Amino acid sequence: MLFQKLPPLWLCFQWSVVITAVSVCVSRGSLIDAAAAAQTHASQRALMSFVNFDDDSAVENAERYLLATSFSTHPSEDLLRDVMVNSDHLINKYGS
Repeated sequence: MLFQKLPPLWLCFQWSVVITAVSVCVSRGSLIDAAAAAQTHASQRALMSFVNFDDDSAVENAERYLLATSFSTHPSEDLLRDVMVNSDHLINKYGS
């Protein structure tokens, strides 16, 4: 089983590896929620590499990312910058 080979999630600092390895067994929305809740630099970088704002077929991931990050209790500068840039991109693409 995949989960038996992975170390506990709170010990993993390589979120991109965790997202890639676990996404086979867990819904992508749950992974986005968990990574956003971690509120670390590593999890934010992994989310930015995972969520594609240009792909129309993956717009659900972008929406889930924006929803999950809206509940951040202490957003970092990276998070704020990424949300603003990508939100502007979505508004320009789909309209307000």
